[in-house]
Amino acid sequence: MHRRGISDRRWLIFTVRAGDINTLVHLWTFENAGDRAERPGAMMRDPEWQNYLKLADKAGYLVEQRNSLMVPASFAPIKW
Repeated sequence: MHRRGISDRRWLIFTVRAGDINTLVHLWTFENAGDRAERPGAMMRDPEWQNYLKLADKAGYLVEQRNSLMVPASFAPIKW
């Protein structure tokens, strides 16, 4: 993202080696549902983020976006 702070909960970032080319996958972490609910609103109030969105829209970088909310499987080494 544009800077560390409000949106800085990235855990992993991947690119695709096989399948849909030009795909970037971000995995984000949140402390709880309240944290998850607060961060998008805080980002939308940030003037720098608003400028980034305008520039990204003009450039046409985002073609498709999919969102999923996930929790670790019971056997995963990380715990919820």
